[in-house]
Amino acid sequence: MKTAALVIFLSILSCSLYAQTPKTVIYCSLDVIGRTNYGDLAKLLPDSLKQVLADPRKEFNLHDQDHVLLWMTNNGWKLVSVESNVTGGGMVTTGFIYFLSREVYLDPAARALFKQNLLNSEKKPIKK
Repeated sequence: MKTAALVIFLSILSCSLYAQTPKTVIYCSLDVIGRTNYGDLAKLLPDSLKQVLADPRKEFNLHDQDHVLLWMTNNGWKLVSVESNVTGGGMVTTGFIYFLSREVYLDPAARALFKQNLLNSEKKPIKK
């Protein structure tokens, strides 16, 4: 009985500690022809998380936007927004750009480095 109570207590404690782990949310966009745009994330994220920035178009030869979207949503990315572009003079075409997000877990040192890199990316060099 004591063993079961200890296991339950440790399970509850570990779940509560995991829930308090700060999460960093990253974003990307997926254009009409299946290209994934991560922006500056490759410069901002630590090297240990660069594998998150996969390019299904190059790595798996996926060119259809829907296939790339399916691959990404099955690999940890969540669809957060869709933008539609309507173009054409006589013949109207509609294209969609998908915005996806993903939560990544960074230890305190990596999170501090990520924040510092983010702030430094906006600073413009002083002209002499």
